[in-house]
Amino acid sequence: MATLFQISAFLALLVLIQADDDPSGFISIDCGLPANSSYIDAKTGLKYVSDAEFIDTGEIKNISAEFKNKTSENQFRNLRSFPVGIRNCYTIRTPNSGRNRYLIRVSFMHGNYDGEARPTFDLALGVGYWDSVVIKNGDTRVTKELIHVPLLDYVQICLIDVGKGVPFISAIEIRTLDNSTYVAESGSLMLHERLDYGLATNRAIRYPNDSYDRIWSHSAATHSQIITSSNHSITSNVFAVPSIVMATAVTPTNPNQSLNFTWNIGNESKSYIYMHFTDFSKTGKGKFRAMNIFINGSFWYGPLVPEYLSDVTLYSTGVINVPNGGKLDISIQRNDSSSLPPIINAIEIYILKQFPQVQTNQAEIEALLNVKSSYKLTKNWQGDPCYPEKYLWEGLNCSYNNSSRPTNIISLNLSLNELAGEISSHISNLTMIQCLDLSNNHLNGTVPEFLATLPFLRVLNLENNNLSGIVPPALFERTKNKTLSLSVEGNPNLCLSEPCNKEKNKKYVVPLAASLGGVALVLLTGGAIFWSQKRRKKREKQLFGSSNQGKTLLMPVNTKFSYSEILSITNNFERVIGKGGFGTVYHGYLHSSQVSVKMLSPASVQCYKHFQEEAQLLTKVHHGNLTSVLGYCDEDTHQGLVYEHMDNGNLADHLSSRFSLFRYELEKSNHVLSWKERLRIALDAAQGLEYLHFGSSSSTRRPSMTKVVMVLKQCLDVLENSQVNNDELSYSLDWVSLGSLISDSYET
Repeated sequence: MATLFQISAFLALLVLIQADDDPSGFISIDCGLPANSSYIDAKTGLKYVSDAEFIDTGEIKNISAEFKNKTSENQFRNLRSFPVGIRNCYTIRTPNSGRNRYLIRVSFMHGNYDGEARPTFDLALGVGYWDSVVIKNGDTRVTKELIHVPLLDYVQICLIDVGKGVPFISAIEIRTLDNSTYVAESGSLMLHERLDYGLATNRAIRYPNDSYDRIWSHSAATHSQIITSSNHSITSNVFAVPSIVMATAVTPTNPNQSLNFTWNIGNESKSYIYMHFTDFSKTGKGKFRAMNIFINGSFWYGPLVPEYLSDVTLYSTGVINVPNGGKLDISIQRNDSSSLPPIINAIEIYILKQFPQVQTNQAEIEALLNVKSSYKLTKNWQGDPCYPEKYLWEGLNCSYNNSSRPTNIISLNLSLNELAGEISSHISNLTMIQCLDLSNNHLNGTVPEFLATLPFLRVLNLENNNLSGIVPPALFERTKNKTLSLSVEGNPNLCLSEPCNKEKNKKYVVPLAASLGGVALVLLTGGAIFWSQKRRKKREKQLFGSSNQGKTLLMPVNTKFSYSEILSITNNFERVIGKGGFGTVYHGYLHSSQVSVKMLSPASVQCYKHFQEEAQLLTKVHHGNLTSVLGYCDEDTHQGLVYEHMDNGNLADHLSSRFSLFRYELEKSNHVLSWKERLRIALDAAQGLEYLHFGSSSSTRRPSMTKVVMVLKQCLDVLENSQVNNDELSYSLDWVSLGSLISDSYET
């Protein structure tokens, strides 16, 4: 360890350069300030603007009156909180073009705005963890500061919900620095401490005194204090430490003793130190000041001779390794030749932070954000689309690799998102995309030519829109040579080729292979609802041995099947019982009990990269009103799900295609479902969905589904306690409210 510090001594530099006092390149954001608002801060004279243009999530809150009366800074009087979403991110364009060095500072003051316990949450810069924010009291101000060189022309500051309270933020400040200052060998510098020795208690120095708007704080160190005359002008260097900071210093109480300081760096083992010195005493006539500096007991630099009324900054160009335990000791000792005691004016201590360099392709991020803007999507697309992988944007899949090359978007699913207008030309910038699903929207206009030029596109689903005209010949040609799976059904004014022939159009359509999310929805909801309670109980007894809810079919703990086992279960896929856009369903037997096996089509397999993860999740979902997924197969290109067989078919088989407001009529059965049976079916399905939203380990909170359950129960109560017939029922039940609740439940 001693050798390591001795090597660092040779890397230490003395810098004496004139600073450029330029306050331009500042961004000051008051989080929670109403949109289109701004003000001039009374203390700094800087303009603060609303955060509304940098983020589209979160809620504006004001701190309580108790704390507002104690707070003079406007930026701490309000805040933005994030009760919804795990990751919420600000995207801020940097003030200068090219690669520049910035001071990035974020501030937090809770102010008891919600009356809840003080939260703890994580802070991230782009795709990398920055630090944890721990709020202990309502009036505690927490500040995190970083010196960083962005790789791109923007920075993303993200708040991560870790389940310990609602994240919030008060202010964001970005300041342009001199590129020759605060240079690390690699990575960024996270501020641990910035102290002005000799500064009065409860006082801080910042802009306009500090041209870079660094905040200098009082040190509680107990040493004798020296304050220079206010008439003295101290010449600064490139670090531009304010004269008012350099005008105060400390020396030891006993001139023969050393200046000793200790900091607990924590688990972070790599640091950078910047010490600022000047001398208030002229040398000569027996006066001479020289110092040696030791770090953790090892010699680091010396002798250092501070200059009269001129700022000298001592810093290391290499990292200083802090030993286990995170204790950093600095001792400034008088050199044997010195007649004056050691002195120090200010110090800055930084911790080295390495942020991941991997990220999503910049052009593709821009394309997605433009798509979001043009269609006014309400998706919580925050931060990087692909990283960290656990925060992958909804509807995307990415091509993850181990290289340093940017990651690409390979799948985009915007089905059922109420898209209106023409197909966005920004999609053409997703040059590596393999699967694109724009089905079940309100898109109009023609199918654009650029879709045929996407070289890796293998699956394109445009079903159920209002597209018109002719499918581009190049696109249609790719379907014929089987390099593209194209689906355009449900566009009555769209033709595959000229002359327009509707029958020919249907013949050449190749259905899209849906994602597992679609598989899960089909399996777990109305596709297999029993309308016969008697038949259901009989089936449960066969499968479970009793009618107790929550028991599952007896089978090995390992729910992953090999492809050979799937062949055995289905008797070589002997009996087909259903087909869909994402694959084929086969009948089979597992442990003498009937099962259904849904095998994903090859196109679906190539578009879905997280099959095993979600399949394992589905096997853990158990509820009496949900079809249980018993296992899955994920071997090479063979992916499929094994689930309970519903021998009464699906709900559609028992409802007529002819619909009227007051009555369904069966075409395939002599049995006509009564309103009571229909409501019971709806209630069973809603309770199953409510469990998915609240009760399962993978649930996402959607309170509207609970409201649906409540309304359906009220409807049943009305029906069971009154003598109304089918034609009168519409006047007794609030169908409009029920439909609105169901729509709200699925708006995301």
